Amino acid sequence: TYSINGDSSDVIWPEIKETVAEHIHIIEETKRDTTSLVEIDPYLFKQTAKFLITSFDSGYFAVPPFVFKFNGAEVESNAALLQVMYPLAEVGGELKDIKGIMPINFGLLDFIIFYWYWFAIGLIVLVGFVILFFALKKKPMVSIQLAPTPEVIEPPHVIALRKLSDLERRKLWQQDKVKHYYIELSHIYREYLEKRYKILALEETSDEIVVELSRLGLGRELVREAQNLLILSDLVKFAKEKPLASEHERALVVCREFVSKTKIDAEVSVN
Repeated sequence: TYSINGDSSDVIWPEIKETVAEHIHIIEETKRDTTSLVEIDPYLFKQTAKFLITSFDSGYFAVPPFVFKFNGAEVESNAALLQVMYPLAEVGGELKDIKGIMPINFGLLDFIIFYWYWFAIGLIVLVGFVILFFALKKKPMVSIQLAPTPEVIEPPHVIALRKLSDLERRKLWQQDKVKHYYIELSHIYREYLEKRYKILALEETSDEIVVELSRLGLGRELVREAQNLLILSDLVKFAKEKPLASEHERALVVCREFVSKTKIDAEVSVN
């Protein structure tokens, strides 16, 4: 609340980050609204904004004061104390933990239905090759074509390892950008899987990727490491999980080792 008293007023709000304080996170912020308190004073105004917050721990947490600027002068808001309590259980009831990720029973029929368009494309290409084969068989070849120069395409593992080194160099999680760090790590990993195994890893869920890796005949240990990495990334991105610093480093090491163990030689493309 502020009074302009006939003079021009300039109210500057502080930059409110996603994490207000330890254990307190902002999920949503409404648009700031300015209203006149003319019933009290025609020169009195009030600016308000609402925040939807969340916390995953119980206890008392201090919300520090925010510093506003009004006509060049700094004004602090009052500090607040937030109490977070666990939900009350019914008498004789039992508190249960959050359920983990449920496995999906993905059978052969589901696989065919899910990727029907690939089967359709394959059938069309096969028919096209058969028609082209018989057409060329009837027409004699009269010209000699020089063999095209092969072009070496950068293998997927080279691209992935380079991007992982760049991600490590930028030190995102050390700058408290944990969510951004896992978004990029997950994208690099999914992009490598898509290029290496020709699967739609950038579009599929983590469970679907694990199913496809299992069907490709990868070792159980590799599939388990891939599943753990994908689950950890999902928890950080969507459930605001806060892993330890050692887990951040381990996640990048696991991704790098997976790429190194499954890499292929340089690909050659003919233009």
